[in-house]
Amino acid sequence: MNCIDSGKKYLARWRSDPTVKSVFDGVQEINKELYFVGGCVRNELLGKDVAETDIDFATTAEPGDVVALANEKGWDVLTVGMAFGTVMVIVDGTSFDVTTFRKDINNDGRYADVEYSENIAEDAKRRDFTMNALYVDRDGNMKDPLNGLRDLRKGTVRFIGNATQRIREDYLRMLRYFRMHAHYSKNKAVFDEAALEAIKSCAQYVVLLSRERIGKEIRNLLEADDPSRCLLKMEEVELLEKVLPCSRTDAVGRLANIQSVRGVKASPWAWLALLQPSDAAFELRLSRAEERKFERISRCSTSSETAAALANKYGAEVANDVVLTRAAIRNEFPETDVFKTVKRAANAKFPIEAEDLMPEFAGQELGAELERLRSRWIESDFRMGKGDLLGMIGKPESLSD
Repeated sequence: MNCIDSGKKYLARWRSDPTVKSVFDGVQEINKELYFVGGCVRNELLGKDVAETDIDFATTAEPGDVVALANEKGWDVLTVGMAFGTVMVIVDGTSFDVTTFRKDINNDGRYADVEYSENIAEDAKRRDFTMNALYVDRDGNMKDPLNGLRDLRKGTVRFIGNATQRIREDYLRMLRYFRMHAHYSKNKAVFDEAALEAIKSCAQYVVLLSRERIGKEIRNLLEADDPSRCLLKMEEVELLEKVLPCSRTDAVGRLANIQSVRGVKASPWAWLALLQPSDAAFELRLSRAEERKFERISRCSTSSETAAALANKYGAEVANDVVLTRAAIRNEFPETDVFKTVKRAANAKFPIEAEDLMPEFAGQELGAELERLRSRWIESDFRMGKGDLLGMIGKPESLSD
């Protein structure tokens, strides 16, 4: 983690960005306060890149004031979240969520009735985790009303105030806790016991959330370097079964150990395939592309295809995932050389084109002969050339014959 000192000016790149300056200038014109808040501040402090999509603002200006300002400045504006205090302004093609300081009055675990405020501490108290309640003004000065900087330094993911109350305000926070822990905790084996007790007491309510929101959080969790401890703890507090029915966690610890020792990171789809949920595509609302990745790794993990064949057919990432998941399932370590083979196989170019076999072969017979020759080529460790392979057309004997 980068050194954090009180004299540092934060978010220098974004404070000098013309679109950001336009928003600050506009809000200043109406005599209201505006701050960077949340993920952009947290990631800046951690030395991570802060992308355009990470920039969120908190303000003392009410939503109607923000809309009026946008109209006056000629900015595009979206008001879908206006009932909850959020207005999206689009300045020269860059969009920013601008949310009014607020406190929640009533909520049902999904949506809240809010009351606007001009008190930054009051706004901070209604947020989820202390490390997300950090504010930076246009001059780069930080305001930390809840000691979130201390927790960020320690790598401690802590609910603000009473964990049960925070969860009952938004049940998605149960999943967010594990996602944040997987990505930001310094000690992945240590969890906040109060948070776990609160999550276990509220786990049944996660089904009230939309599958889209659940799916996004689970996918983000699985993108962590090692989500294994969080998955096991989610099972322990009876949350995993609610979001991924019939999941199995017996091999996730082994996968974490294997990828650490071999230095090869598993993709989210490898973790998901290892969990073997009953219907991940439905439960997580996977896109068609995501579903294909998940199903391919699931299928190949129990197939007899070699890592080299998979790498040449689907690429190195899929082949590495399959090597890792197979090893975790079998409780064994893959040979180090297999990853070198995967890299080489992924870059090898099959020398035969469909046109080379036409018109002798067509339709299904053409596809079958191409696959047969590809298999022979892979068996030769990619040494056979085009002439060698064309000479084997119609000859099904093995290489050793």
